[in-house]
Formats: sequence, structure tokens, C-alpha cells
Amino acid sequence: MSRRVLAALVHVLKAPPAAYRNIDVRPLSTIGVAGRAGRWSLRLEGVSAQATRA
Repeated sequence: MSRRVLAALVHVLKAPPAAYRNIDVRPLSTIGVAGRAGRWSLRLEGVSAQATRA
């Protein structure tokens, strides 16, 4: 994933800079970010259900 995309996600999510290293999105996945009224939503598509379980 592009470093710029990761940096944008950290910024949009207002995450600490250290979170940059913890964002991992599978290749060819789609990331959707939408903002409204000071709130952001993030959608990851193309990630298997098993990969999203903690």
C-alpha cells in the first residue's frame, strides 16, 4: 500500500503517528473514507471475515 494512503488514514482517523506501522490492508483491497459533520467513517472491502477477527 502506498505510504501516502497510510499517512492519510492515520490523519483521518486522528490516530497517533505510531499507528502508521500497525495499519495493514491486504493487496487489492478497497479503502473507502467518507467525512461528514466532523466525523469520518472507514470501510475496508476485499478483506476476509477471518482476517478481521481479533
